[in-house]
Amino acid sequence: MSRGGTLTAAAAVLADAAAMLLSFWLLPWFTGRFQAPSPLNAALIVGLYLAFCLAVYLLRRYGAVSANTVAGTVATALAVLFGILVAYMAASSSGFSVDTLMELDLTGLAGSLLTIAALMAALLLVFGYMLVLVVPVRPAEPQLGWVPLGQRLLMLLATDLMLIASVGHWEALFADAVPYVGLSAGAQGLVFLGVYAFFVLFYGGPRLLLSRGGAGPVPVITFLLQTAYYVWGFLSGTAW
Repeated sequence: MSRGGTLTAAAAVLADAAAMLLSFWLLPWFTGRFQAPSPLNAALIVGLYLAFCLAVYLLRRYGAVSANTVAGTVATALAVLFGILVAYMAASSSGFSVDTLMELDLTGLAGSLLTIAALMAALLLVFGYMLVLVVPVRPAEPQLGWVPLGQRLLMLLATDLMLIASVGHWEALFADAVPYVGLSAGAQGLVFLGVYAFFVLFYGGPRLLLSRGGAGPVPVITFLLQTAYYVWGFLSGTAW
């Protein structure tokens, strides 16, 4: 592993440890906030998504991931699906629905401008992450030291915050679900694996890029452990 890869691996360990500590406060906060639909919730999710995309771009730009590392077909498709998922989370947490859309007055200049703005925002959400993964970037000059470590730490923490907010969204959505008492350990394991696979598929892309970019398996391992912790906590409060 190169020195830059070692630096990125260290940043991943620190970022994921910090994210897990922050989650003790952030997860209940996100869950409580998303239980009360508000346009501010949508703005929060979109802001975190943009920070997530920017972080992945910068991880490639500053050498944590090779600039020549381009996402494959499966990763690209998952990125588009992830954008659709984020759009859904933003809409549902804001209280927006099909009925709300039907009640809007889309006639006239104001309606046309609103339609155009909505379409642009939807396209940004759906395709933003995909573009970050596939657009070639010019690598910056490789650097070592505390400043590059801090940069990578902030970038990885931004991706972790998107994960935590997403778990908070689903916790809020299923807050009224009645847990199934008496679910066997085997059934719990199957449910856990299904939900866990969902989060790993949609949020694990940046870590795979880091691994391919020379950081080794450490960023993937810490991500898998962190995600397992969040998913088990989510299911413990909603499914059993």
